[in-house]
Amino acid sequence: MVAFADARGVTLVPELETPGHSGAMCRSMPEVFAGPKVMNIINDEMYKALDTLIGEMCEVFKSSPYFHLGGDENYLYELEELPATAEYLKQHGLKNVNDVVMQHVKRMNDSIRKRGKLTLAWEGTPMDSPAMKDQVVLMAWIPWPTAEEHQKQGFATITVPWDLGVPLPEWNPSICNGCRLPPTSRILGAAQTMWHMSASALVGDFLGGDVEGCSCEGYLRSLADRTERTWGPKTGIQADEFQKRTTTARALLDKLVLPVRIETKDPTAMSWPVLGRKRFRDAVEIRLSAASPAGAEIRYTTDGTEPTSASPVYSGPFTAAESTAVHAALFNQGQQVGHISRDCFELIESGGMIENWLAAGPYSVEGKKATELFDVAFEPEQDGKVAWRPYRGGVVKFGDIPGFAGSQRVAYLRTQVWSPKAQPARLSVASDDGVKVFLNGKLVHGANLIRPAFTPDVLNVSLAQGWNLLLLKVTNADEGWEAWVKLQDVDGNKLEKLRFKAE
Repeated sequence: MVAFADARGVTLVPELETPGHSGAMCRSMPEVFAGPKVMNIINDEMYKALDTLIGEMCEVFKSSPYFHLGGDENYLYELEELPATAEYLKQHGLKNVNDVVMQHVKRMNDSIRKRGKLTLAWEGTPMDSPAMKDQVVLMAWIPWPTAEEHQKQGFATITVPWDLGVPLPEWNPSICNGCRLPPTSRILGAAQTMWHMSASALVGDFLGGDVEGCSCEGYLRSLADRTERTWGPKTGIQADEFQKRTTTARALLDKLVLPVRIETKDPTAMSWPVLGRKRFRDAVEIRLSAASPAGAEIRYTTDGTEPTSASPVYSGPFTAAESTAVHAALFNQGQQVGHISRDCFELIESGGMIENWLAAGPYSVEGKKATELFDVAFEPEQDGKVAWRPYRGGVVKFGDIPGFAGSQRVAYLRTQVWSPKAQPARLSVASDDGVKVFLNGKLVHGANLIRPAFTPDVLNVSLAQGWNLLLLKVTNADEGWEAWVKLQDVDGNKLEKLRFKAE
């Protein structure tokens, strides 16, 4: 891949995401990297492994003058809660976990620099040391004016706009998420992020379309719209002329890159950030379409193999009732036209996870902390008038619900569980932070804690025949705020014929 890019004047930049977004490393070698939300950066021995990985990656990506260390979205509260962290801080004369992250960045930068590379990092990476301004280039991606402050601190930046913020002819890399940086600023260039990172998102966003749920959500408006202004920031653009060129380019790319569209009639959810996957729970109807020239036909496979001129011809919608990889291509007189379209429809087994909820809140009392609010009975506990709103998803992230985000508050979740008979069950509940569990109006569990929602509390409960009302109260002190619940039999297996409704 590197050789292919080099031969065409394109340089590929490697990234080793640390210390967050490192789940695969942490799962495969927990004795070295730990996890699950953040690397165990108080393990000094880990840096021998990281240095080896950096060296191997630099050997592969020889042509790149840059190496990206990651650095964004670090869930440091995991480390803060480890008893070993306090001892580590004391031994190394560090004030807090933020200092440990700074130490991590310096160690990563040393490994990168000794290989002759320049270090890149996402903004949000702790950079408190003035010495780092000449060592690391920050990618300014956070969607509010931050690039200007980084420039004042002496950092060079890469402009990563979520949206242009101004009409296209006016935009250039000096305009970054609300900042207008002066021409003398240290700007290395601009970048386009592709958070969805799927083939359909790439094509849909480049072509300015909306391909099966991969919408252009502001920061993904169109590669074509900003790449030209990145390459030639001082080049004047006439809007009408530019639009004409863009329309022509999109039409050609549409034929070459995505000649066959793979769509569904039934609801699916993007399996973000897994590449090119859509999740479904029941059977899903799949449809293929193409702007076919006369005599052309769509051929497809559902077993993960590549379509050929001998593959089945698409004649109408078909149904997938299990995980299915769909590959489709357009053929004209036996010859393939354009690229192969690929999509994977993934059947999700809930494993007892409850995914239909009503949420209410947030509730707070001025001056009271979350641990004090734990025993304050708000309206949902008193059968009072409550404005419930539906929430679909196994892990309920309260901060994603409009109006809920904030500290020192509580929220409630409510659902109904139908059991075909009276039977014992095992209820697992994980919460960030504290939780109270009510089943059929009775308090069956309480944990007034400040913690992440990793290891669940497990309790035995009794389900009545028919509908059972399940109510949760979840507190939030600060940082993350989420909860999830599983209902299984007493041995942890599937409970047959359970139904759920958010009423």
